[in-house]
Amino acid sequence: MDRDIIAQRLQEDVAELKGKVYKRIAHAISVRSIGKQIHHKNPVTGVCVHGNNVYTACKNGIIEKWDISDVDKPRKVTHIDRIRDKKVFTGHIDDVLSMALTSDGKFLATGGTDKRICVWQTSTMTLLKTFTQHRGPIMVPTIRYPL
Repeated sequence: MDRDIIAQRLQEDVAELKGKVYKRIAHAISVRSIGKQIHHKNPVTGVCVHGNNVYTACKNGIIEKWDISDVDKPRKVTHIDRIRDKKVFTGHIDDVLSMALTSDGKFLATGGTDKRICVWQTSTMTLLKTFTQHRGPIMVPTIRYPL
């Protein structure tokens, strides 16, 4: 009995490490309970907050920057779509799974099922660098300051 439980748990852990198990976080977030919701068409896979800015990512490869200085009316500042051409290295071509923000809020890193890590400058949301050649999906990028 115990061996079956342990075996099942180990199989789940291996599947999660290989990127075959996804845990749904949310399809929308609310800045506060009476505020307007921030929506994505697909499930939200990452959220980072720094000051009055919220950065969100979702399964269809979209990254958005929101200004929440007025919590009742969050305003979309930037919308970055998924890149359709796999030969172009200026962003994600598949689902964005995770994101991390530096402690000073100047840089955002995103990782996805396309085996890419993209580093963005948050002030303009311009792509600074795309890292490719990874063996599998990027689940949790790690950023150490300074870059």
